[in-house]
Amino acid sequence: MERLSAWAKAERPNREVLVLSDIGSGLNAARKRLQHRLKLVCEDRVAEVVITSGDRLTRFGQEYLETLFTSFGVTFTVLDADEDKTPEQELTEDLLSLIASGASQVGRNAFAQTKGTLGMRPSRATQSLSYPIRLPDAVQAEALRLLDVSREVINATVVALWPQLDEFGERETKYAYKQVTALIGSSDPHGDRQWRCEAEQAGRILRGQAERKKQFALILPLLSVGMIEPKTGKKPGGKNRPRIKQALSGLREENSDGGSAVELQSLIEQSCNFYLKHGYFPATYEEMQAIPLLKTGILPYAGDDGGDKGQAYRLRFDLEAHCCYFAFRSLDETGKWRATWTEPQMRLPLPDPVAERIQAGATLAPTLREIEEPDGTRYAVLDVIIEVPVTEPTEWQQVQRVLGWDWGVRVRREVA
Repeated sequence: MERLSAWAKAERPNREVLVLSDIGSGLNAARKRLQHRLKLVCEDRVAEVVITSGDRLTRFGQEYLETLFTSFGVTFTVLDADEDKTPEQELTEDLLSLIASGASQVGRNAFAQTKGTLGMRPSRATQSLSYPIRLPDAVQAEALRLLDVSREVINATVVALWPQLDEFGERETKYAYKQVTALIGSSDPHGDRQWRCEAEQAGRILRGQAERKKQFALILPLLSVGMIEPKTGKKPGGKNRPRIKQALSGLREENSDGGSAVELQSLIEQSCNFYLKHGYFPATYEEMQAIPLLKTGILPYAGDDGGDKGQAYRLRFDLEAHCCYFAFRSLDETGKWRATWTEPQMRLPLPDPVAERIQAGATLAPTLREIEEPDGTRYAVLDVIIEVPVTEPTEWQQVQRVLGWDWGVRVRREVA
């Protein structure tokens, strides 16, 4: 708690901060603080979710949470790049890995017994961790111009392909840009690899929404007026929480829950909000869900040819010096694309834990991302993404203590 509060005070001054903590299993989606946090996100009152490490919110279904955050324009920040782990933290990770391993075995058994439904996601051999590094002030203007242009292309692509959302529910390749480029060309051509990177982000948004649409099909038959508390006197209409909880419990008992309970509850809440506004439940997912457009820039370089041969970016690491060198294509002040890279390549320092993670794992394509402060201040960061092995769980007999953990949410409040 103290660490998150100190970080928020130092890195996000003059912003309202709400720190929430839970003690409980990361497999329990009904944790009160987690549910409260998701409610704030759905009400568009959160600008950024900050956690101390990658598995603080949930051990399973984190992709659904990331999709939810993206849909509401919420930034997701991981904070464990600036300090070494204590023995207690290592013990916590070991215990969480043990829990995940046991839960994944339960999921595999459930899948074998229930044909036609999805079991719990099995444990993975690796996990991806992201560490944001702020770009130097000298290139901030160029980076933000690039992100502005890319955001417009990404949003135009999502709008154009929204009627074909169902096609993104099936994946023949891990690269989302391949699905996009097979259907549409860039609305503002400025290089094939640059377009592929923009198409990758658009495809990720559409894939996430297609998964949500599948989940919506599960809760659609459950929607009923009984989930709504009518307006009485001065009391406004609201949601019947016990009825919603009962519907979710019935869904699980029927073995038809194909995904995250958090996601399903989020969709029911969103459907009830639609009812309270319009007086009826949505008949389709597209009727309820506005087209999710980016409010801040984000450009994954996964569509390019790598840090050595990339046409949109270049990146190399010097782990002995604990730094990396980064260059990207950009626009000048008049909006014209430069013929050369940002030269010389900028040097970005790497915190010691990040360098150690890179040595132990493998770097993935980075992401250029914009952060916007409440006062309108904007700046660009490079998300260094590392794929590392999941720590093998400790034998249960050797585990002596169970530790709780905390995370923080920064809230954006709007006063009418």
